[in-house]
Amino acid sequence: EPASAAEVASWRRDARELEHWTKRRGRPGADDFARWHAEAGVYPYLLWLERAPIPYAEVWIESESGGHTEAELARIVVAPSLRGAGWGRGLVGLLVEAAARRGAQRIWMRVVPENAAALACYARAGFERVTCEEEAALNAPQPRTYLWLRRNASEARSER
Repeated sequence: EPASAAEVASWRRDARELEHWTKRRGRPGADDFARWHAEAGVYPYLLWLERAPIPYAEVWIESESGGHTEAELARIVVAPSLRGAGWGRGLVGLLVEAAARRGAQRIWMRVVPENAAALACYARAGFERVTCEEEAALNAPQPRTYLWLRRNASEARSER
């Protein structure tokens, strides 16, 4: 909904944090969210607490050649007033379960290296960094260098 989009976009505190989240310089608007959500294989999630949205994220599902399905968890953000309280880890657990229900065998995440809080959250949710060789290959087509994490969907367990 347009009102939710504006609130979620406002959760990024500064231009650097916003660029890391969306790979763009300006705040996304409702049209941007609608465009993202219309892309094939993109499933947005927004959790609510007492009628207020608290974390937002997307699951990107992609079928690989050979019949394998993989997912990437993306655009994860938690309302600033609730960061550090476990909502991100809980959301990630739910996203892993959602990706597994959609057939994903492996689940990926990419994180900007300076986002220590996100890296700690994802490690607690069972994600592990890939090898240096895999990371170099995954970063080759990217506009910047990311730390790449993954976990198997068969390890899906509730983090709530």
